[in-house]
Amino acid sequence: ADTDLLCYRADGPEALIERQSHAWDPLLDWAAEQYGARLSATSGVMPVSQEPAALDKLAATMRGMSNFQLTGFHDIVALSGSFVLALAATESIEAPEVLWTLSRIDETWQIEQWGEDEEAAEEANIKKTAFFHAIEFFQAA
Repeated sequence: ADTDLLCYRADGPEALIERQSHAWDPLLDWAAEQYGARLSATSGVMPVSQEPAALDKLAATMRGMSNFQLTGFHDIVALSGSFVLALAATESIEAPEVLWTLSRIDETWQIEQWGEDEEAAEEANIKKTAFFHAIEFFQAA
């Protein structure tokens, strides 16, 4: 959660900034309300220090997970780049398809600007399938 995708925003163009904010702010608000863990967002790639208390509260969500659930949860986080999206997936806050789309805002923006790269699309489809399987695995565990 210390380097959650949802906390690292573009610094331009304005349309992308707005798209990220519109999509990701509600999930950060949900995490703050649900877990008392407000994560800070920043523009660019320079790291932002998250409050240790917020990170502790988010880490506490994993303490009740079985080893199998932790395995699925790890994969959801790794594939989406977001601890918050993984929590939303495991709590069925949004459909897996919606959450996957939210994790791909930057990539989708690039495709809209420059067109789709065939190899990147194949890799994205592999990751998408793995993301859905990780959610199914978590729920089955």
